[in-house]
Amino acid sequence: MRTISIIHYLAKFTIRISVIYILCSFISFPAFGQSNEVRTALQELSLGNRTNAMNVLLDLIIEYPDDPGVVFLHASLLKNNAKAIPMYKKIVKGKPNSEWADDAQFRIVSYYATKKDTIKAREEMQKFRNEYPKSELLPDAYEILRNTVGGPGKNTGPIINPKNDTGKSLIVEGKVDFTDTPPPIKGLFTLQVGVFKTRMAAEEEAQSYSKKRLRCNVIERKLPDGATRYAVTIGDYTSRKNAEAAVPIVRNQCNCTPLIIQNPM
Repeated sequence: MRTISIIHYLAKFTIRISVIYILCSFISFPAFGQSNEVRTALQELSLGNRTNAMNVLLDLIIEYPDDPGVVFLHASLLKNNAKAIPMYKKIVKGKPNSEWADDAQFRIVSYYATKKDTIKAREEMQKFRNEYPKSELLPDAYEILRNTVGGPGKNTGPIINPKNDTGKSLIVEGKVDFTDTPPPIKGLFTLQVGVFKTRMAAEEEAQSYSKKRLRCNVIERKLPDGATRYAVTIGDYTSRKNAEAAVPIVRNQCNCTPLIIQNPM
């Protein structure tokens, strides 16, 4: 009798496991691994390895077409930034609490700022500050805004907490109020857009970007063989991630592949 009971128990257990397995096969669980794959692909893209990033996208988009990270990667790979904006807005509107939402909003602000669309840039900056006040990309968004459509510089947090609004509007006659913004702080990273043998040539190149209201610097660099080169750089970024996020924006301005380098101290 005991033997029969054990057999019945094992049979029931096996049936339960089988049912669970069958049910699981019909349930779509969110995949967490693709976030790491997306980050890796974005880093490849920032290094100029577009083909590698595209291969990752082709693998992911089949299984996770609506995942915000995959949509963000897809938008980043588009050469036409105007076509990427609706995809970034889709992330912000559809998945506002995802880890990619503030990255998407940063791209939206940067796009309108570099297009010199003052009203849209400041409107989107207001949304960024209100919706993602703790985003590490916020200071760099302020810096881009300051160097394109105007504004006194970086800010590490919002003037207004959307949940505790004092009634003071960010918009004053169509302009954003940045009166409480602290002065900019030099970032750890920058984007190299050109290297020249002479300082004169580098400064001429830098002037062409300055006319576009981009923040440029000429950095003297020593090569291993002792030779001196002069690098033209754009922007200051507080982290490598922030610099990577700015690569597509700068690439659109310089028609080159910006290289992330450390700012000299």
